[in-house]
Amino acid sequence: QGSKVLLCVRDNRTNEFGLTENYTILGYADYVSHKDNRPMSIVWKLQNKIPAKFIEITSKLMVN
Repeated sequence: QGSKVLLCVRDNRTNEFGLTENYTILGYADYVSHKDNRPMSIVWKLQNKIPAKFIEITSKLMVN
């Protein structure tokens, strides 16, 4: 509906020093579907491929 969504991920909320971790922007994503609520599960499709250096990190985030 005209919105642009940037998918951002991070490995952990904080690092070993208790400082907030940085996010990595993976790019623009398009809505595919959703299910449930509280929490809601949303499926997104990235418009471009994930850079190779982030594949291992992001594969841990996939939930079925």
